[in-house]
Order: sequence, then C-alpha cells, then structure tokens
Amino acid sequence: MAAGWVVLIAALWASVLALAAVVLALARRVSALGGEATAPALGPPPGTLLDAPEGATGDRAPAGRLYLFLSGGCQPCRALLDELRAADWSEVADAGVEVVVFADVELDPIAAGSVRQVVSDPGTTRTRFGVRATPYAVALDEGGWVRASRVPTSFATVVEMAVGLGSPAAGRAQH
Repeated sequence: MAAGWVVLIAALWASVLALAAVVLALARRVSALGGEATAPALGPPPGTLLDAPEGATGDRAPAGRLYLFLSGGCQPCRALLDELRAADWSEVADAGVEVVVFADVELDPIAAGSVRQVVSDPGTTRTRFGVRATPYAVALDEGGWVRASRVPTSFATVVEMAVGLGSPAAGRAQH
C-alpha cells in the first residue's frame, strides 16, 4: 500500500514539473514575440491609400488634404479648436493644402480660406479612416496616400503636417 502512495506522489510531482516546463516555454515564446509593449495605432499608417471621405468631395487641393477629426465632448479637441480659431493660417494656405475638419457637433467657423468644415457622423468617417481617438489628423497627398497621421497637440503640429504635404522636397508617401 505504501508503494502505491509513493508512485502517486511521484506522478503528481512529474505532472507539476511538466506543467512548469510548458509555462516556461510559453513565457519565452511570448517574450520573443512581443519585445517591448507598443500601443495600437490610433489612425492609418503612412503609405495607406484612402478614398476621400464623404463630405470632402470636390477637386483635390494641389498638394493634398489634411483631415482633422474632433469631438465636442473631448477637452483636448476643444482646446485645439480654440487655438485653430485664433491662428494665422497663411503658412498652410501658402502650402496649397486644404484642411477639412470633421466633428460630431456643429462648429463655429474657423476663419481661414484653406479650411473647410464638415460636420460628420464620426461613426462612419472615423471608421473609414481607422481613426480610434480624437483629436487626430491624417495628411493625404494629392493621390490619396497617407503621408502622416498623428495626434495634433497644437496648431504648430497642424502647420507642420500641412507644410510637409506642400513641400516638394518632402517627397511622396512610399507606395
């Protein structure tokens, strides 16, 4: 009878050791796959071909378009919108880039010739562009290719993205 207990205890220990080896192998595999944890992209990556969203039809600006996605319930969006209203848009206009603002609320106009505002259902346009959060900006060249996409933290970011589209030295998206 005592021999039976010894065999049972040995079998349990063997099972525990086998399970530990499997867990260790899985941990190593996950570590090799992940490296550093990275946050998921909030919008389309450069090099993606996108169609013009609904409400942004018409002739494409010579240098491209910069789409800004804003939400009325978003405090950073409201702060950026206040900054956009007070800004000097001449550098963006000189770059030949059209800026299209999409929002889920009616906006007071932004007084700038190169800015066109469109109130859109963010459930459709944002989804079509793969935008997961607001505020967000997507810069498309004249062919509809994404050149840049990121969170616009200030008007300076908007200008940088627009001027980058209008600059022949900046090149075009890789496609």
